[in-house]
Amino acid sequence: MLTTPLCRTLGITAPIFSVGMGALAGPALAAAVSNTGACGVLGRVSGAPTAHLRQQIRQVRALTDKPFGVNIILATLQAEWIDICLAEQVPLLVFFWGDPRPYVPDAHRRGIKVLRQVGSVAEAQAAAEVGVDGIIAQGLEAGGHVKSTTALSTLLPAVVEAVAAWEAAGRPAPGQRPGEGTVIGTAPRGDTPVSLERYTGPLFQGAH
Repeated sequence: MLTTPLCRTLGITAPIFSVGMGALAGPALAAAVSNTGACGVLGRVSGAPTAHLRQQIRQVRALTDKPFGVNIILATLQAEWIDICLAEQVPLLVFFWGDPRPYVPDAHRRGIKVLRQVGSVAEAQAAAEVGVDGIIAQGLEAGGHVKSTTALSTLLPAVVEAVAAWEAAGRPAPGQRPGEGTVIGTAPRGDTPVSLERYTGPLFQGAH
């Protein structure tokens, strides 16, 4: 199994992350992915009771002792989501569609790693300035909440170059460069896209 520096930073053995796809990415799925050595990510549903998040985090912990994350779309942020994640000391926060700047210092003080999903080079540079632990580059081919207007084949090398230039200039930068892992939401099987929950078992069995 390929291991990258990002794996060592997060305490995982496979550089693979599941997508926090709302209600589809519940505790059972997040724990199942983490138990393979990858990193499962719990999804959030806008409008769900805030107490539900705390319950789901504890359900994940009952199913795995491996690192996992919580996905938060900042544009739909609900009161107390961040506070709950900090209080529960989740291993990883994944932010998208918003400015993570107000939340990164508090997360780091609690030993929580932070990833920032971006859809452009400008967003990647802003994430590097904030000091996140890693950057997820999302191409326009992605499903769900998509912000990018650029194909991943073009965006990813541009993001890598931009972050490398930021490091070379001596500025704060993410602990790891993009390109050290992959995020999977759905996978093609034949001609039909299937949810990760149905595909996780065969996918990770094959990986081992």
